[in-house]
Amino acid sequence: RKAIAAGLPADVALQAVTIRAAELAGLGSAMGSIEAGKIANLVVTEGGNVLGDSAKVRAVFIDGAKFDVAAAPAAPAGRAGGPGAGRGGPGTPAEAAQVGGTWRLNIDSPNGSQPATLTLQQNGTSFSGKLGSPMGELDVTDGKLSGNKMTFSTTMNMGGNQLTLEFSGDVAGNRVSGSVALGPMGNATFTGEKTP
Repeated sequence: RKAIAAGLPADVALQAVTIRAAELAGLGSAMGSIEAGKIANLVVTEGGNVLGDSAKVRAVFIDGAKFDVAAAPAAPAGRAGGPGAGRGGPGTPAEAAQVGGTWRLNIDSPNGSQPATLTLQQNGTSFSGKLGSPMGELDVTDGKLSGNKMTFSTTMNMGGNQLTLEFSGDVAGNRVSGSVALGPMGNATFTGEKTP
């Protein structure tokens, strides 16, 4: 959005985070554009271009499965206050989502679908824990919550090199969906459900 505001055409910005990123990672024949035989996850928005300030994500299609994104509830009467207004009145941040517990994740990576287990301990708007996958158990670091948005990192050893994975997701009750920045390997998406 900052690049578009600075004058980059919207279609070029979208290519930069899709097909061009896939091509740079050597994965242009497998992902990055909507074509038969390619891996593609779709985001459906309302109110404009997905990179625009007014766009609201309404649904995400991952591996052919549709995940609806509910619209944010209207602020209770007398509590509207513009951006950041929440339970505490005008200008107060929204209450953080509750993420403590165990989550079953599915990470749709360039190497295919990968199951994972995320075990978190929450302390207010921060959290830590472990991410377990077929590649081993990794520490969750820099866990932060802002309303229903969650971000965290984990670092794995790949052939003697450290690879940091940056997760960013939206929490809706006992479900979460989002993206993972894989460094030079590009990007992935993930979905998850909290276990009872």
